Amino acid sequence: WRQIGQTLAQIHRVKGKAEVYFFANVGDKAADASVWLRGKIKPEAWDPHTGKFSVPVYSHAVEEGQPMTRVKLALAPVRSIFIVGR
Repeated sequence: WRQIGQTLAQIHRVKGKAEVYFFANVGDKAADASVWLRGKIKPEAWDPHTGKFSVPVYSHAVEEGQPMTRVKLALAPVRSIFIVGR
């Protein structure tokens, strides 16, 4: 469990060929953030509260010679989301 700022927390796991990130807004205010994920992935957002899937706003870049994916997150208070990339 890694804290990102005051209200956003993250867990990362690798499941087979998928990168699975879990982000949680543990605060009482909405959280808007951009997060950097390792690799050039096509992320999918999985909402555990509704069961819906979507494609988040994202872009690719290279940081210190490594491919990265920047994903825009907008989470309501005490909400969470899975970002899954392949």
